[in-house]
Amino acid sequence: MKKANSTQLARVYGGLIVLLISILISVSATAQCSLSCNDLVQISLDGDCEVTVTSDMVLAGGNCPNGNLVVEIKVNSVWVPAILTGAHINQTIQVRVRDLVSGNLCWGFIHVEDKLAPTITCTDIPLSCAVSEYSPEYLLNVLNINDAYPLVDENCGPFTLTHIDSWHDLPCNGTINGFTDVSAYVKRKWTATDPSGNFAICTQFIYFFRRHVQSIVFPPNVTVSCEAPITDPDVTGVPYILDFGLQFPLFPNNTYCELNVIYTDQVLPVCEGTYKIIRTWTAYDWCLPTSQVPPNTNPLTYIQFIKVLDEQGPDFECPADLTVSANQDECCGLVDLPDVLITDNCSRVSSIQAMVTTFDFYDPTQQTGMFAINGTVSNYPGNNLWVPDTMGVFGLTTNCFPLGTHTVTYIVTDDCGNTSDCTFRLTVLDLEPPAASCQTVTTVAITTDDPADCYGPSNSSPANQCAFGGVVKIPAINFNSGSYDNCADVIFTVRRMPPYSPCIESLASQGGGCEYQVATLENDTIKFYCCEVGTTQTIILRVYQVDVNGSVVFDLDGNAIFNECMI
Repeated sequence: MKKANSTQLARVYGGLIVLLISILISVSATAQCSLSCNDLVQISLDGDCEVTVTSDMVLAGGNCPNGNLVVEIKVNSVWVPAILTGAHINQTIQVRVRDLVSGNLCWGFIHVEDKLAPTITCTDIPLSCAVSEYSPEYLLNVLNINDAYPLVDENCGPFTLTHIDSWHDLPCNGTINGFTDVSAYVKRKWTATDPSGNFAICTQFIYFFRRHVQSIVFPPNVTVSCEAPITDPDVTGVPYILDFGLQFPLFPNNTYCELNVIYTDQVLPVCEGTYKIIRTWTAYDWCLPTSQVPPNTNPLTYIQFIKVLDEQGPDFECPADLTVSANQDECCGLVDLPDVLITDNCSRVSSIQAMVTTFDFYDPTQQTGMFAINGTVSNYPGNNLWVPDTMGVFGLTTNCFPLGTHTVTYIVTDDCGNTSDCTFRLTVLDLEPPAASCQTVTTVAITTDDPADCYGPSNSSPANQCAFGGVVKIPAINFNSGSYDNCADVIFTVRRMPPYSPCIESLASQGGGCEYQVATLENDTIKFYCCEVGTTQTIILRVYQVDVNGSVVFDLDGNAIFNECMI
């Protein structure tokens, strides 16, 4: 029993001893770790625009030989690892150094700075002396020169880039940086500045190398419409230098090439509204000797031909197809050909002509003749003389057009020989009615072997009499007595003229097979019945004019052409 108590007591004493030793070690560690921080430390970011703050950067003194030190900064009221970036530039941030073993700490402030200037590299640019625009934007975006801007490397990102130019003109034999044949140069001083005010400078030279008269490209010959005859060089072309795939004109503004370009014009009239210009270009190179010996000719001359041409015929509206009446005596027509209003883009109208092709009336595919009719051009009442138009007039033709459908082609020619034409149809018809001539009195006989056959049984009705052969059909032509048409064929129709005989009225009221309606309508025949024997009837003979196909001819209003007479 004593032995057990003795063991338990030993365990208690051992735990107390361990606790005492641990307390002694902690007190010793705390006593050995003393930390002292600087009140304010300035830290500059490195080339990567980032710095990890160490305790050596912050501590002002103290000793913590067995410590485990951690450096932290306070961002948005939260202690985080002390890693500084470009986001902290120009900020003053609270910092602390803490020993994880003893728990001791000190604190101060850090002011973050970027003291590294950008690096900048310039590349010189050769240009043609004809290039008069040399801004960086133009060099990059138009001439596609990638070295227009310098290369800049800035550790913390954003920077501003500015430049200052100084222009230097050179004489014909001047040199610069070992280069000859340079007419001028620009010394461009570039400055790259970061947000902290650090900057770097480089110098870029832009050289304008000379181009001589042999490098000039002269404009080609051109043709200009007389409707808008603008012959100024900015429209018809000027001499230029070809560089960077672009044309740099040498006229009217001077370039940096010491080249003078002028021109003179000589105008040669051709016809009204048309002329040619002989344009002589002269280019002189001030930096080459005067010579008339190729290939070193100086000054250099070139002739450009500019044609101001009227290549378009007159303009007019084609007449509509026309139908006219023939002369009754000669069966042909004198035609008043339509007038036309004519305009021309540049020159005056010199002539107007009508070409007529005639075709056979009975065979429209067969051409029978061709002749020309000359018209005149004149002013007209109400004409606006500021507008170049005129009236083309033919008037009444002296040629007599035969019956048929013909073609008329108007041909209009201007003063420069340009022509325009159009074709319309001219139809000549006999629109005069035929002459109708009838027999004054005609006796119609209804023949039969037995008179009773005409009347039928005595007790039969008038309508039944039609069944006994008591009817006769007479062709209309039988009533003709010399009807004619001077220019065309005729056909005949006939019809009854009211009032009708009582016999016919009775037949009509009773019905039957007497064909009353057919008998009285206009037709190529007419019927008479037994019941009309001994009576006098009035009928009308109609004479129609017909064409080669036997079809009735209609006038311009769509009415059939005919004449009538009574029998």
